[in-house]
Amino acid sequence: MHSLTLIGIVLGAAVIATDHLIRRIPNWLAILLYSIAVVLCIAGMLISRQAR
Repeated sequence: MHSLTLIGIVLGAAVIATDHLIRRIPNWLAILLYSIAVVLCIAGMLISRQAR
């Protein structure tokens, strides 16, 4: 697993945990952070696929 993929998964999990357990995150910020997490996951998958 590429480090970008791992960072994306951790970011998505952190957004969920923060939103549910600590404090509500504004919708615009949650959407932005989820979008960044998805981009990181996809970029990590593409980079690891090209490295093979």
